[in-house]
Amino acid sequence: MLAGVKIHGENIGRSLRKRYADASGVSWEETGQTFHLQYRPKRFTHKHARQAGYGKRKPRYNRVKLRRFGHTYPLVFSGEVRRLTQSARIIARKGTGRIGNQGGVRVTYRGARKLNFRHPDSNINMVREFTTVTDQEAITLGQYWQARFQPRFSK
Repeated sequence: MLAGVKIHGENIGRSLRKRYADASGVSWEETGQTFHLQYRPKRFTHKHARQAGYGKRKPRYNRVKLRRFGHTYPLVFSGEVRRLTQSARIIARKGTGRIGNQGGVRVTYRGARKLNFRHPDSNINMVREFTTVTDQEAITLGQYWQARFQPRFSK
């Protein structure tokens, strides 16, 4: 599991750095949008919980949630966090093509701050669960970025 996605390519010469930066910035922005629109909703599914290794909840907690709200979705109790994370702040950073500066994107959810509250006796870290990027997601997002970047840089 990854805390973020890193993509490395060939080192770019000085003459191409401006073009690389312009192409990468827009591509990272689109990748962040895609993550928000396609992968954020998956954070609240049982399938993603298995893939990302979410901590096991106590049976009593799941029974209460099922009785009160009619579901057992992970990271969802009343649905407030899911509603609050419908808007995101997407900050793309242009890269220069050098190995240490490939660029990137940060997707932050102000509403996810509710995940910081937890029971003192619980070992479950909901923030880590929410921010975990699975290996398959990293590969898919990397391919998405490459598909957006290549035509812009080549022209």
